[in-house]
Amino acid sequence: MSEAIAVIGSVAFDTLETPHGRADGEPGGSALPFAVAARFFPPGHLLAPVGPGFPAEAPTHLESL
Repeated sequence: MSEAIAVIGSVAFDTLETPHGRADGEPGGSALPFAVAARFFPPGHLLAPVGPGFPAEAPTHLESL
């Protein structure tokens, strides 16, 4: 039986700007890269505070990553 992995950190939408261009509303935060990597070791749970501006459809989008 495998243990569950809990990822606790921030999830946000970031603006990225490089010499090659700008991207607004990209998924980011400290917990997101870890959570995406942890999905190879199920089961896993992402626990993150979000603000009032966080879109209601975002959890469904994050589940698809």
